[in-house]
Amino acid sequence: MNDIIVKPKNKAQKEALKEVLKKMEIEFEDVKKEIYNPEFVHDVMKAKEEVEAGRYTVIDVDNL
Repeated sequence: MNDIIVKPKNKAQKEALKEVLKKMEIEFEDVKKEIYNPEFVHDVMKAKEEVEAGRYTVIDVDNL
């Protein structure tokens, strides 16, 4: 059997769909769509913490 992709427009629609599927005993997966690679997000957040803690080096572009 083929899968069906449903795209609710808001949280209320999503919850209503989930309830209907449960009542009909239809198996479903609630998948969170990741926009960014989690490893990349981790690296960016770590770099932000480093800057906030003052652990960074300023490079003078005139000396490059």
